[in-house]
Amino acid sequence: ATLREIGVHLAAIEEELVLPGRGLSNVKESIERDVIKLALERAHGSVTIAARNLGISFQALTYMLNTRHKDLLKYRTPVRRRPRNQ
Repeated sequence: ATLREIGVHLAAIEEELVLPGRGLSNVKESIERDVIKLALERAHGSVTIAARNLGISFQALTYMLNTRHKDLLKYRTPVRRRPRNQ
């Protein structure tokens, strides 16, 4: 299903439905956002599982969420802090 959604985006780009008025970087960011959102939904908000399914590190996905895709933070589960050993 994810690949099908990416295919729809790419088809729209090839048919010049997306690019006029939008740069390639905007299209790339939009596709990235859609893929991350889908991965978070399928992982029930778990950033660790979503990152694993996307083939990237937890840190990389967290960075993307905190910088480029802040609107997707609502799809993640609340951050749980590990207790410190004292």
